[in-house]
Amino acid sequence: MSPSGGFCHGRPLEPLRGAGRTTGGRDARFFAERLRQQVELLEVVHDGTAIDVTVSIGIAQLNSSMADPRGLIEAADRQLCAAKQGGRNRGEG
Repeated sequence: MSPSGGFCHGRPLEPLRGAGRTTGGRDARFFAERLRQQVELLEVVHDGTAIDVTVSIGIAQLNSSMADPRGLIEAADRQLCAAKQGGRNRGEG
């Protein structure tokens, strides 16, 4: 569990898999920040109660030191942990 109270390990979201296949690190960070902002603006109501929703995002880029795609997921998970340790509702990578 991270200091912010959430779990560090995340699962890749199906719609986002490959979203940054041809983007560089700066584009990926921009995409993640836009996504974070959009999630923050969501108006979620459950059983008549409004719920604030935020997201922390780990950003990683595949490189030659990674033996397989699992290395990319592990790198993104490390960045997610760093984002959560820095506080909620942020991106890191």
